[in-house]
Amino acid sequence: MLHVLIVDDEPIVRIALREVIPWEQKGCAIVAEASNGQEALRVLQQQRIDMVLVDMQMPKMNGLAFIQELRNRDPEGKIGVIVLSAYSKYEYVRESFLFGALDYLMKNDLEERKVSEVIDKAIAQLRERMDESVRQERETSARLQRIRETWLQQAVRHRGAWPDFMGASEELFAKWMDELEGQLQFFLALRMDRKYMLDHAAEQEQKLRFVLHTVRQVIEGSGYSVYVASMSGLELVILMAMPPMSAMASRNILYDMMNRMMSHLKHYVNVTACLGVSEPIFSGSRWREQYHKAVYLAQHRFFTGKGRLFFPELVDGALKTRNAPAAIPCSRIFSKLEHREEGWREELEAAFKKLSVYREASMEELLLPYKSFLWELERCCRSGPWNEDLLGAETFSGQSLSDKLEMMECIPDIHAWCFELLQKLAVSIQSAQSATTAPDRSSSLVERVRKWIDQHYAEPISLSAASAMVGISENYLSKIFAREWNETFIEYVMRKRVERACQLIGSGMKIYEAAELVGYPNQGHFTRVFKKVMGMTPIEYREQSDKKRERKDKIVHL
Repeated sequence: MLHVLIVDDEPIVRIALREVIPWEQKGCAIVAEASNGQEALRVLQQQRIDMVLVDMQMPKMNGLAFIQELRNRDPEGKIGVIVLSAYSKYEYVRESFLFGALDYLMKNDLEERKVSEVIDKAIAQLRERMDESVRQERETSARLQRIRETWLQQAVRHRGAWPDFMGASEELFAKWMDELEGQLQFFLALRMDRKYMLDHAAEQEQKLRFVLHTVRQVIEGSGYSVYVASMSGLELVILMAMPPMSAMASRNILYDMMNRMMSHLKHYVNVTACLGVSEPIFSGSRWREQYHKAVYLAQHRFFTGKGRLFFPELVDGALKTRNAPAAIPCSRIFSKLEHREEGWREELEAAFKKLSVYREASMEELLLPYKSFLWELERCCRSGPWNEDLLGAETFSGQSLSDKLEMMECIPDIHAWCFELLQKLAVSIQSAQSATTAPDRSSSLVERVRKWIDQHYAEPISLSAASAMVGISENYLSKIFAREWNETFIEYVMRKRVERACQLIGSGMKIYEAAELVGYPNQGHFTRVFKKVMGMTPIEYREQSDKKRERKDKIVHL
């Protein structure tokens, strides 16, 4: 397996290179990423790298300077280099070939077929350079790693005597146990958030592959052994081994490493997850026990909503009770809402406080009072003239409110959502009851909302927040906005943001910086929105702007 390093200061380019090529099918694995030449050189000191894809223009140390330093450290050219270049900077590419670059890719034309041809050619050249014995050793090591991760999966699932499931491989398995003997062994249960259950199977598989790469990159990059196995589409089991040390030292290392892992998953892979970390053990016979403890800790996030990383001591002191969860007084709450009486918030808050103490109830038992509450809410909405405003906005893909409840990640989120639903219902009731007497103020309302968007487009903006600001329902605001402005609320927000992003990119700002300034921290989402509005990607727009600027400069010189 060839180890690949991607070096580019724009996360969107790194993500594109990950997605456009089936690296595993080509016998490669992206084991690290860096945003400039200095970071890349540090990666090369920490782990084995066989191929580098490097951008020419980066802060701190550009691509050409990196290649020069790489050749000083690797004069035999064992590490292959592929250059990433913008259209207007081809002179850097020519110079990079003098230092042994294998090939180049144009960043504005990362089409799968073209990129794949370049990668295949580079892989062939690298394999010719590699010593046969080294290649065999690496391939054997990769096969053994995969076998051990299969054993890990079987071990935590197996219910029989240890290790009956091994059969003919028992001797090889025992050798692995000898290697782990005396090391601190930690089990980690990583669970991707349940919202990814809505993804198609191919999307889940892609996310899981990216998560696997990130886990290995962080832990192996820190110098520790790691074995990772998939337990389901949304769960990984991780076995990590480190040398013996004090409990305080190992805990500090784990805490820093796991937080770094979660940060990388969120910012580079766009995946959120939670981690449960077991106590350290020294014997493989306790694997199954510690794995289930790690799973329990990961699940505990649903009850607390405090962070995404859970150690045993964070949960042991939690308040627990086995009593059945109490019911929410739906009738009284909805009656007060319908008659516009005070006190419904206090009643709902008191009910939620009682429900929060049932830590040992099953998930089905815990969610039952909330499902009953949502069923009553749907019934209340359908009995009045405000059902379209609330239910039409809250349901999606044919799912009911109860279906959406199943996707919620933790109890605090459920409570906040339920309060938001009732607040929307209160606004809808007020709008419906005053519709016959209030004058038509749609034009002035839309103008207020439009000016609000123009002032706050870079901040998180939603139809819900806009409707609350002007005191009308979301459905009514959506209708009058589209009627008055000839485009929907969302389309107007996207257009304003993209227009500002074009100005920033045209002035020379980096694409990811412009995206963040206009309210799109997710680079993939920004690219999709930008292309929908402008008919081209941000990279294509930047190239177009560069060409126009060059033509203007030539005219001025003439």
